[in-house]
Amino acid sequence: MSLSPKFILLGALAVLLVLGAYRALTRGGLEANQASLTATAASDVGHLTDADDHKALVEDSKVPVLLDFHATWCPPCKALAPHLEAAATKYKGKVKVYKVDVDQNPKLARKYGIRKMPTMIIVLPAGKGKVESIGYKDQAQLDKWIEDSTK
Repeated sequence: MSLSPKFILLGALAVLLVLGAYRALTRGGLEANQASLTATAASDVGHLTDADDHKALVEDSKVPVLLDFHATWCPPCKALAPHLEAAATKYKGKVKVYKVDVDQNPKLARKYGIRKMPTMIIVLPAGKGKVESIGYKDQAQLDKWIEDSTK
């Protein structure tokens, strides 16, 4: 059984179209990620690592500190990110917001017993404890949780 040159040519064109579409989507995704990283760099959300002075930044803070434990491969974490950006801006001076990548910072994840993502923890000042929330929250739910937890 032999294939006609027309079918071979059509098959090759289909493969090229699929590859071209994939490259365009991937390139767009990378540009969006780069824009997101640039926006994050200029945002009110900090990034906490195992190497940072956790005691000074979190435990000794005069205001509540929201820690967002996330992973880059976690879709609900990605969906939550813009809400955290908005909350960090809205509550600037009242609540500090830090993101913690659990894959890059396993010591902090272990310190807080993180097992699911996203997990957000608000550490209250003066050793008054912490409040935990597991899972995605939309903007209204996130704002309410922050306000109720920091009264």
